[in-house]
Amino acid sequence: MHGKRLLAAALLAAGGLGGLVAAAGTASATTHLRAATTSTAVAVSVAVSSTGVEYAFWEGANGNLWEATNTTGTWSGPTSPGMGPLGSEPTVAIDGSDVLVFWKGQDNGLWMAEWNGSAWSGPTSPGMGPLGSPPAATYNPATSTADVFWKGTDNNLWEATYTVSSGTWAGPTDDGFGPLGSQPTAGADAAGNVYVFWQGAGNNTHIWEGWYSHTSSAWSGPIDLGAWTGNTGSQPTSAVTNGGDQYLFWQGLDGNLFEAEWNGSGWVGWTPLGNGPLNSAPAAGVSPAASPSTLYVQWQGTDLNLWGASMSFSGSTWSGPNYAGMGPLT
Repeated sequence: MHGKRLLAAALLAAGGLGGLVAAAGTASATTHLRAATTSTAVAVSVAVSSTGVEYAFWEGANGNLWEATNTTGTWSGPTSPGMGPLGSEPTVAIDGSDVLVFWKGQDNGLWMAEWNGSAWSGPTSPGMGPLGSPPAATYNPATSTADVFWKGTDNNLWEATYTVSSGTWAGPTDDGFGPLGSQPTAGADAAGNVYVFWQGAGNNTHIWEGWYSHTSSAWSGPIDLGAWTGNTGSQPTSAVTNGGDQYLFWQGLDGNLFEAEWNGSGWVGWTPLGNGPLNSAPAAGVSPAASPSTLYVQWQGTDLNLWGASMSFSGSTWSGPNYAGMGPLT
């Protein structure tokens, strides 16, 4: 499945495909730029349930966890389950009716809270620290676990797994792949394959990938996806469908939303989606079962409110930017 990726990685390493590709011609191959955001930028985390409900979480100005939900286009919230003070932006994974939220604590350990469909529990900490970045979580349906990743203090990719049914943890495990230039983002398909992405380090702000095969129980990578992403203005966010299609989004160097995707046979991108200016890195989620499935992307706008865009797979057209309010997210 990844043969074309490995070929592209080899070409890039040899200086092919134009070497380090710049985003839409806005930066040279050696330029290292970040999209302009204000000091009040707040990152949002998104996940979508099997019934199509979109959950968005963020760290509030009071350090607590805040939440809003989107049901068929109608937003509810914001509400706060407390859990603070958080030490980083949160990340979320959903197992049926269980909503699992993770974050880096002020002690640099991993912390979590859980919504079981009727009540919140937490916060609790399995330790795992020190984390070198906010974590990224995805639910793995083949193993019935929440797989949580982060950049370690050694700049490698680290991982821990949480079994929801037993409430037990395994890890931490050093997966290597360093040096990472940002916190990671992760997604899993129905077969249990896990895909992890991050922004490159130093002057290389391409998106990079490592992936885990459930069949072989082995990691592959890392590979440089710069031929399809160019230099990026933020860390990426990812959404993975049951069938293994992978969607990447990031804030471009011009402040707009950009996308690249793996469609089962090759990477396509980069694609400018507009919707800017974004005031934070975006967050993406896709329903694993709802039909027709919808791909959601959310971000903090320059007005400090929650904004988003969405695409229904039944029509393959984007809608947005869509105002959700909930602000100010600070």
